Amino acid sequence: MPQFTFQPHEFATKSPSDVRAMGLSLLGLWTVAAQQFVAPVGHDDDKAMRAIADWADVARQVLVAPTGQEAIEALSSYFLKVTKLSQRRLRVIFEQHVGPEPMKHFESTYDRITRESKAEGIAEGKAEGKAEGMAEALLRLVRKRFGDQPAEYETRIRAATITELDQWTDRVLDIESAADLFTA
Repeated sequence: MPQFTFQPHEFATKSPSDVRAMGLSLLGLWTVAAQQFVAPVGHDDDKAMRAIADWADVARQVLVAPTGQEAIEALSSYFLKVTKLSQRRLRVIFEQHVGPEPMKHFESTYDRITRESKAEGIAEGKAEGKAEGMAEALLRLVRKRFGDQPAEYETRIRAATITELDQWTDRVLDIESAADLFTA
């Protein structure tokens, strides 16, 4: 029956050279460095930046590894939580010390969310514009066919979804009064 023993490591007393000599994986090495040498000085921007810069050689190697994107993303998120550094300042530190070429491979969660949010905002803006245009066209048809109507009709039409506006536009030529527009 095999027996295994587990030897825990005490990192709190280890120097940077001791940690580097431990034979950890790249991600393990950078994770320990983040927890041992960056987090404790996170309240001081200058010290935190120096600590990150001291481990930039490991960051470069992590970044080009197959799972480097996820590792950098996770550790960047950690740095943003344990330091006072802003997203922008952290990115500048990485670009200065890790280098602009490896950083081209990195797209942070923030960057991705910002890009996706912009795309969603554009799509929402287009949908809103489409709904506004459809509402305006339907209001013109209702006015032309039935004359001026109560303000509540206009409010309801302007607040309608695109699906409702489609249905009502299809129905406007077949109804007897503007009130019939809203009945199924």
